[in-house]
Amino acid sequence: MTTTKNLILNNINKRSKINDQSKNKKQTLFQCCFGAKQLKKITNKKNKNNKSKKKNASLSKHYENIEENIQLYLLSSQLEADKGKKTLVLDLDETLVHSSFDPIGNADFTVQVTIGNENHQVYVKKRPNADFFLQRLGNLYEIIIFTASDPRYANQVIDRIDTSNIVKARLFRDDCVQHFSFFVKDLSLLGRDLKSTIIVDNSPVSYLFHKENAIPIKTWIDDPNDDELLKCFQLLERILPLQNVIHALSSLQK
Repeated sequence: MTTTKNLILNNINKRSKINDQSKNKKQTLFQCCFGAKQLKKITNKKNKNNKSKKKNASLSKHYENIEENIQLYLLSSQLEADKGKKTLVLDLDETLVHSSFDPIGNADFTVQVTIGNENHQVYVKKRPNADFFLQRLGNLYEIIIFTASDPRYANQVIDRIDTSNIVKARLFRDDCVQHFSFFVKDLSLLGRDLKSTIIVDNSPVSYLFHKENAIPIKTWIDDPNDDELLKCFQLLERILPLQNVIHALSSLQK
């Protein structure tokens, strides 16, 4: 009886280890491709205060270098066709598309990602109205896609959703500033006037340093009736003729 019980327990433990390994592998793949966007909320006030007192050496270095060397900006000068346009920084995952390693029955397309020696298929679904959103705004704004994802994955997705070359620049995880455990998209490193720069992102962490420049958008997974991009487009149309986007966003998003 004891032997049988031990065998059963051993089998359960083995299955548990296999499941854990599979889960860890999927988490590793997810972070490698899509980045760590969803982060734990800091609710402990003491921790919050302690963290706020610490200086991030890499951030200080960034700002010092920017003052000394303009070449450290992430973007080059605006193209002639975009001169004078406001800059619109768009997130990718859960803002314009949803991607999954698990099969999606109605996926718009798939991309192949090689991690280590293994090839992985990623299923990608475009958010409702994504094509309209990009096409219309491409004529009005300088469009930048800034994602915390790996370029091996993100470049392929952008190629598929931007067949008209509307996107003028692509920025990835390595272009983010690591602030504690967060990947932050620091708009001051772009080399653009912040009064003319807007970021659209589903993750508040992404615009932690420039909340006043942000248009928050709901995370999208699979809702076919989602109309967030249409609402966002209407807001961006209203902002377009206004001189200072920070003042405009403050008044229009109340």
